[in-house]
Amino acid sequence: FTLTLWNPTIHPVTIYYRVPVTRQYLIYDPIGNLVSAEYLMIPDTTKNIPGRISSAQNQYVFPASLPALGYSTYYFEEKGKGQKLLLYSKIIDKFRLLIIVDTKKIEHKKVITTTNEECILQNEFLRVEFNNQGYLKHIINLEKNLRVSFTEQGLYWYASYSHVNSTPFSPASGAYIFRPLFPEALPVSVARRINCTKTDTVQSALIIFNEWTSQEFNLYRNASAIEIEWTVGPIPIDDNIGKEIIIRYNTDINNEKKYYTDGNGRQVLERIRDYRPTWHYIPDDPISSNYYPVNSRIWIRDQDRQLTILTDRSQGAGSIYDGSIEIMVHRRILQDDSMGVKEALNETAYDKGLVVSGKHILLFDRPSDSARLHRTGAQELFMHPLATYSLPNTSSYANYSDMFRQSWSALSDTMPLNVHLLTFDQLAPKKYLVRVEHYFELNEDELYSKPVAIDLQILFKSIGTINEMIELILTANLPLSELHRLEWMTKDEESSHIDLFRNEKKYYTDGNECQVLERIRDYRPTWHYIPDDPISSNYYPINSRIWIRDQDRQLTILTDRSQGGGSICDGSIEIMVHCRILHDDSMGVKEALNETAYDKGLVVSGKHILLFDRPLDSARLHRTGAQQLFMHPLATYSLPNTSSYTNYSDMFRQS
Repeated sequence: FTLTLWNPTIHPVTIYYRVPVTRQYLIYDPIGNLVSAEYLMIPDTTKNIPGRISSAQNQYVFPASLPALGYSTYYFEEKGKGQKLLLYSKIIDKFRLLIIVDTKKIEHKKVITTTNEECILQNEFLRVEFNNQGYLKHIINLEKNLRVSFTEQGLYWYASYSHVNSTPFSPASGAYIFRPLFPEALPVSVARRINCTKTDTVQSALIIFNEWTSQEFNLYRNASAIEIEWTVGPIPIDDNIGKEIIIRYNTDINNEKKYYTDGNGRQVLERIRDYRPTWHYIPDDPISSNYYPVNSRIWIRDQDRQLTILTDRSQGAGSIYDGSIEIMVHRRILQDDSMGVKEALNETAYDKGLVVSGKHILLFDRPSDSARLHRTGAQELFMHPLATYSLPNTSSYANYSDMFRQSWSALSDTMPLNVHLLTFDQLAPKKYLVRVEHYFELNEDELYSKPVAIDLQILFKSIGTINEMIELILTANLPLSELHRLEWMTKDEESSHIDLFRNEKKYYTDGNECQVLERIRDYRPTWHYIPDDPISSNYYPINSRIWIRDQDRQLTILTDRSQGGGSICDGSIEIMVHCRILHDDSMGVKEALNETAYDKGLVVSGKHILLFDRPLDSARLHRTGAQQLFMHPLATYSLPNTSSYTNYSDMFRQS
């Protein structure tokens, strides 16, 4: 049979693929090379899933290299029973090249397995350590010399709040409501078993908690990420208690209540435990109130380390304690939550509760280097290769390779790593709709957050030459040149079209003419702050500069002296330049700030330098500009005793 893997991304990828089999095979890659594959047993946790009808007891694990926006076909040929086998046949310069191997000499590589012993998984980049009781203890980034410690990582469950007379005002936990009965999650088992398997291609630690929960850590050769496959179910309900199952990663990272989740697979939002940015929040449920939807990733970090978990589906997650990430993976609930479904979330199959399996990708690196890993990793996990199988009517690989093309790519050249092909639709025989996106956020990576230029002709290698191109709005139903925003006049006779910066409450001031600090309106990082004065509480000392920015633009103001300033509303910078006050503030001066000269109030003049550029290009401007403004030239005047410039230039050095 053949396995064809289609790569939907515009970047070449190498994946490790698993194929369940009922017999042994030789595997050929698209150019006829014999693939080095591991022949492993399928875990009992998979074979015991209710409703499984496959008779496969083993699986092949092998690396598959796929071209960008293309496919590769791998041919599985059943091993002969001791006879010599034609491995490759091709005509070269009128001569047929034959490669013949003896299948007796093709043996599977040695597989090392241990049970309930210490287990260490290690490749070129990572080291993962488990103790003999199956507990994850440490992950070490060998390349960066970083270590993170874990305590009691594993699967836990919350008891669902159950209420026979559930109402929308006092709901039970259900399809729309997550409401745990107690704030503490319990382990799914007080004991666990660990099976450690090591091969040249993959090293695995299978943690079995009980007959219905398990997780397997896989570390592949040359991989900078750890794959965690989890299987949960059927969830038992013999005790008449609904259960909500989570995977918890407890570490020694001090994230100071902050964690980060993506909102739509792209934008990442900062979350703060027990805090809401727009109102004074008093937590009524310390667990569910700190859960957020995770479409593709969640992370915690401290100054030097970042732990990121990528998910293969949308899940709920949070950081309930510092150093901890927990992700809900399965639920089985016995009461309706009165939100409209009118039935309990108690789905079954084969007269048992559902079994759910999935995958998490664990990344561990420095915060400054993590964006490249989680951006590309989440993209590859979501846009994973599509697999198709076929039974070709051929007797051997040599026969198949003469008849079929085994690899193809739509691209003629490589595309930048930070560019994603979002849409490629054929609208007419010679008309296509193309959307491309730069999927790194601003300033999250030193290299890949920068703008890039691409040649769209690369996408059309196999189609033809681009003759005409029209830029459309994002919804693709109107040319950008024809877009006219609705405008109207306000009651103050001002245009409704105001090009505001969307600085999202954030602004930046220098603390000492060198270090720049991020300020957030109505927020203090070390305590829960309730603004008592919305103006002065958002003023900060400015020694040399203040700026606001959005994704594409930065407006910077340089000052020629220390002044107070802030951003009281989005898109605004205000700087205090003078004040005259009629009362003392009782702080010790014992007089009003009402200075005069010539029987009038003082006159003050000064200078601001305004800079406007892209955020990535602004540092060079404000660093050099502030330095020049502070270290401005000093001027002196004199009256030389000379009659002319010629006479003066003969007597004095002028530069």
